[in-house]
Amino acid sequence: MRALIAEDERGARITLRRILEQIGVAADEVENGLELLGRLEDPACNADFAIIDIEMPVLDGVATLRAIRASPRHHSMPVVCVSGVNDQAVIAELVGLGVSDFLLKPIRPEMAIPRLRQVIKVAGRWRERGSVGTPSDLLLVDPDPNFLAFAAPILAKTFSVVESWSGTKAAALFQQRRPAPGIVLVAEGLPLLSETQLVETLRRLAVQIEVGVPDVYLMSPAPDSVAPGKAAVFQGVLARSFVPEEFLAAFRRTVLKSVPPFDKLSTLLAGELKPEVISATQATIGVLVGQEVFRLPAEETAELLLPIRSTMTVGGAESGVSLEISLLSDAASVIRLSAKMLGRELSIEEGAADVLNELTNTLAGRIRSSLISRGLDLTMGLPQRFTDEPARPSTEWADPIAFRSGSGDRFLVGFRVLP
Repeated sequence: MRALIAEDERGARITLRRILEQIGVAADEVENGLELLGRLEDPACNADFAIIDIEMPVLDGVATLRAIRASPRHHSMPVVCVSGVNDQAVIAELVGLGVSDFLLKPIRPEMAIPRLRQVIKVAGRWRERGSVGTPSDLLLVDPDPNFLAFAAPILAKTFSVVESWSGTKAAALFQQRRPAPGIVLVAEGLPLLSETQLVETLRRLAVQIEVGVPDVYLMSPAPDSVAPGKAAVFQGVLARSFVPEEFLAAFRRTVLKSVPPFDKLSTLLAGELKPEVISATQATIGVLVGQEVFRLPAEETAELLLPIRSTMTVGGAESGVSLEISLLSDAASVIRLSAKMLGRELSIEEGAADVLNELTNTLAGRIRSSLISRGLDLTMGLPQRFTDEPARPSTEWADPIAFRSGSGDRFLVGFRVLP
């Protein structure tokens, strides 16, 4: 366990470091918020939580905490703030930003240690699930039942959606549900507990029940007219539209852009991108073989053992994520496919299996186009062909999709998302 301390007073840094050492936590030290943010940007930084002084030069504690909460990578990171001034207005603002605890100077070990131990528990959970967990659960909060009925089915293609018509009910659902929703969409005009009060409540609850602080987005019919002070409370503001295409486009621009590439790609493949993958495969193979291509049910997919494989990787370090696309078939299917594509029959030894590379390249291009439309531009690699001995079971891929052509040719498409 490692902490990052931002404190301009050397004596206070030494005190905090010694307290942390007593409870088995190593510490790195910086003198202001700007230096802390620089450390967090370093991919080698392995801090599990931060301790930030409020009164610092260059960048103070409140501004530093705002920057952390706006970070896709560190927004759920536990943060403890310390101050020599017991300013209730500042404390209220810190609570609204999801501060894990607040320590008043001079720091007394007997008071700080038990509270820091609680922060360590949260930090351990944050580290175990990565900086940002896969946002599979989404809480949709809107007082209009018509909008709930409209938006929930659209979002349910990608997320597990929990609906609420009020802020008080939404807070209760967040407190009870496990895993707690990682994304919250909130409409303007909530009764009783307002949308801004709900943000503060959810952040407090996240600390109390020791879960990650959710990303809360405001839905407004006129996003550009939302006051800057109000917009700053939320992770982002998106258009609340009853037009499906416009609502989805706004959701992708505002919400999915803040999700790390690995989580974003995993979520897309498991949700809205899957039907496009199926149709792209059917179209790619169907056009080449001149036949209808049908998807096989899950029970038949599980039994397939197809030894001839073509694999291509798109993406890489520059993209922040890689997608490995594999297309598998068997010798008889490949020979028939080769004869249709080349106009003559070749054996596997003569190069019939090379047609799989062409199929993989075409399929990867279509998938890449779909990802680009969703803000993920992954560079194309080159397909490589393998003969797997023994043939790999379909269970090696998280969610394989199998197909059969009208003449009995069999194919399987599998994906791996790699960080």
